[in-house]
This record gives sequence, C-alpha cells and structure tokens, in this order.
Amino acid sequence: MEHTRKMQAASSTAKQPKVELHIHLDGAVRPSTVWDLAKKSGVDMPGSSAEELASNIRNFEMGSLFKFLQAFNIFMPVLIADKEAIRRISYELCEDKAKEGVVYLEARFSPHILANCGASWLNLKMKNTLTIREVMQCVVEGIEAGQRDFKIKTRLILCMVKQEPSWAAECLQLCKEFSNFAVGIDIGGEEELPLDPEIIRVFQEAERCGIHRTVHAGESGPVKHVKEAVDLLKAERIGHGYNSLKDKEIYQMLKDKNIHLEVCPTSSIFTGACDPDFTKHPCIRFVKDGMNFSLNTDDPTIFGNTINDEFKIAKEYFGVNDEQAAQVTLNAAQSCFLPEAEKQALIQELIATFKDNNVNLTLLHQA
Repeated sequence: MEHTRKMQAASSTAKQPKVELHIHLDGAVRPSTVWDLAKKSGVDMPGSSAEELASNIRNFEMGSLFKFLQAFNIFMPVLIADKEAIRRISYELCEDKAKEGVVYLEARFSPHILANCGASWLNLKMKNTLTIREVMQCVVEGIEAGQRDFKIKTRLILCMVKQEPSWAAECLQLCKEFSNFAVGIDIGGEEELPLDPEIIRVFQEAERCGIHRTVHAGESGPVKHVKEAVDLLKAERIGHGYNSLKDKEIYQMLKDKNIHLEVCPTSSIFTGACDPDFTKHPCIRFVKDGMNFSLNTDDPTIFGNTINDEFKIAKEYFGVNDEQAAQVTLNAAQSCFLPEAEKQALIQELIATFKDNNVNLTLLHQA
C-alpha cells in the first residue's frame, strides 16, 4: 500500500509543469546523437552502439568529481567547434525537456570550450576552432527552432571557468550582445582554486550592468566559497551549495538573503558532493528550513536522469509532498533570470496550471 501511494505521488508530480535552472548544454546530449555525430565525423567512440556508448560514458567511479569530469572527454570531441552539432544539441535539448514537462529552461555552457579556445584540462586534441560568437549564434539558432517546435521557453547562462580568468570579460560581453537569449553568467571549474581578481571584477561589473549571476560553490570546495560567491561575486543563486550546512552563519545568510540553491540530487551523489545515502542528503534540511531551492538534472548525458527522476527522489527521500513540489517549481520560477514581466507571466501560468490540476496552493509562497 505504501509503495502504491509513493508511485501515485510520483506520477502526479510528473504531470506537473517544471522549471529547470541548472543543466549544462554539453552535459545534456543524447548518447544516440553523440553516436550519430561520431559516425558522420569519423571519431572513434567506445562500444558498438549508442546504448553501449551510453554505458561507457556512465561507467565512471561513483563518488569522484574528477572521474565524473573525465567522462566528458569521451563525447566532447564530436561537439567542439562543429556548427551543425552545436545547433543540433541545442534544438534537441528543447525537445527532451519539453517531453519531461519543463516549460522554462535555463541551459548553461562555456562558449570558449565549445569554440575550442584551449581547455587543457579536458585533454582534447581538436584542431578545428570557431569564434565564441559563432558558437553563440549556433546555440541561439538551435534554441530558437526548439522553442518554436516544442513550445518551451529556453534561455542561456554563459559559464566562465576558474582556470581561465582571461575568458571572463568576453563572457560578460557576449551576455550583452546576445541579451535576447543570454540571461546570466556563471562560473565553474576547479572550485578549490582561489578567485582571480579579474573574475571578481567581471562579476561585480555584471551586477552594475543588471546582468544576473549564479555561481558553482559549496559542491566540492570549502564553505567559505559560498560566502565569497555572495559577498564578492554578488551571486543571486548558488549552484549546489550543499557545504553551506557546515557553517551556521553562512547557511543563515543564505536564508536571510533568500539566495536560491540549485540542487541536483542525482549529481550530488555521483560526484561525491554528498553522502551516497539519500536519507542523509542536505536537501532534507533545506526542505525542513524552508530554503529557496530548485531541483535540477545537471548533466543527464552522464547520469541518465530526467527532471522527473529528481522529483521522485525528493518525494521518496526528502519528504516533499505535492504542495511542496509545486513550491519547488515556483521557487525556480521566482528565482529565474527572465526580465521581471516575463517572470511574472511564467509564475501566473504555473499557478493557473497547478490550480487546474487541483494542487492546494493555500500554503505556497506566491509572488
């Protein structure tokens, strides 16, 4: 009986609209697309089929962020500096997310990596290059077509990399040039590295320009990086942020400032960011304390997950009921980087759908 109730709850949540804020474009590629692109370009891939390729990509040492990142080396060669591939994965991401019930999506990526500007840590020996503006144009073209065909609104977050501070200013400039689609900036890479002054300068300039900011922090690195993200980089959202629980003052600061946490449950286990036992996950505390958080997939190419899988985990292990699941989606909408008028329209659309689906909205924190 209990199992039946859980299945019914998961099914009801799957029918609800979703908003996803933390997903990497180049980490959300269909293995079948990687296989097809590899065959067309003559790039060798492990395995004898797309299914075997997927198994090889996902066959990394669980609990190791380093091993997880190495999985990108398998399939990135067919994406980098290839206009057709970049348009295709952008288009297909819209299709895949629309099928999962996502109505608004923010996809992030590094234009410099896809342009092949020299990411030595990826260990890729690719000769072809594009300009970062060519990459942006290809992504936008794919997104435009995907929005039209699959009735999903998609926007972009441009990622800087801690190891490459010289890329930072160009990312900000691209955000300004492609402002119809690029709604914010992010920084990832080796979290343990200190913040370069140029990165701090660019994020602070972004705040002055009204460009939104999210930061990977508190995943593999110390909790002080969460505070730096807020104080120095002026972050409005934190990617992951699990280690914030290790410092009461920093955790309370996040709550007091209503900083949004982009939680990725499956990712957090596979990368070793959190205990592999979901019953000990930080998100249980986030739910209890009424933190502002969302649920996200991060890199479904590698984890094989969907947004509905993340909501199932939240229901089964984090104690999230139907109303709280709706609140999680509204949290994401309220913390998204759309212009205010578009954001409010999204929120009202979600509320109307929840009402039509008989979700009790009386306890929700509506905007």
